[in-house]
Amino acid sequence: MTPVWSPRRLFLTVLPDADREAVVAQSEELARLLGIEIAGVLLEERDLFLAAGLPGTAEFGLVSRRVRPIAAAPLEAEIARSLAATARALETVAQATGCSVTLTRERSSTSEALSRALPEDLLVFAGPLARLDEPEVTRGLLAAAARSAGLLLPGPRRAPHGPVFAVTGTARLAGQMLPVLARLAPEGTRIGMLIGDAGAPEAGALATQAAEFGPRFDIRPAGGPDTLQAAALSAGAAQARLLIVAAEPAGLAHGRTLRALLRAAGCPVLLLRQES
Repeated sequence: MTPVWSPRRLFLTVLPDADREAVVAQSEELARLLGIEIAGVLLEERDLFLAAGLPGTAEFGLVSRRVRPIAAAPLEAEIARSLAATARALETVAQATGCSVTLTRERSSTSEALSRALPEDLLVFAGPLARLDEPEVTRGLLAAAARSAGLLLPGPRRAPHGPVFAVTGTARLAGQMLPVLARLAPEGTRIGMLIGDAGAPEAGALATQAAEFGPRFDIRPAGGPDTLQAAALSAGAAQARLLIVAAEPAGLAHGRTLRALLRAAGCPVLLLRQES
């Protein structure tokens, strides 16, 4: 993470089957808190259209329990309607926040769309979390996160007014994160932080440092080997509104680990870029 974290815009990669309500709500909140514009790609996945053109291609409806053929024209119309609805919803964000919203429509792969994010962008993956089971998608997400200001994985928010939780690997990084957390937590929101390598003295020193941002920080050593899991469980128990990860725990590069993290936290997860 850079010492002064100041993303220039939110960059959304919008898939047709994204959770529109969660994506729009979280984009609006971040645009308000950070005072930045919104840009992004409305993605028509090229491979899906290629598959629709093959003879015998069909899909199985999880609700209807029926198999139906995939035809290119109806598929294109359905995707266009879904993306247009998301674009309209994001336009309401522009009206509510006064920020600009610029979206382009693109037919490519998820990885290609993610690569459009710039180093100063905060990337938002606006797609179903089941896609994290696809290794190519997970690799694309983490590669994009490594070269941008951060990556937000939208998720359920059980308590809109809950606390913000954060996890860091080192006390040094935790000190750098204090102003970042103050920006990302609405006024009056409690902020909890777990630190991987800190003992009680280091945590106490950081609590003193955090006092300049008001009496809302609760800083503790992780107290165990799996700092990330502890933070996710703490966030879940407290019904947090957001979990911020500024650490590089082992195994994070696997989609199943990211999904497990989201399930345990029960809220959106923001991965902040790490720099050596």
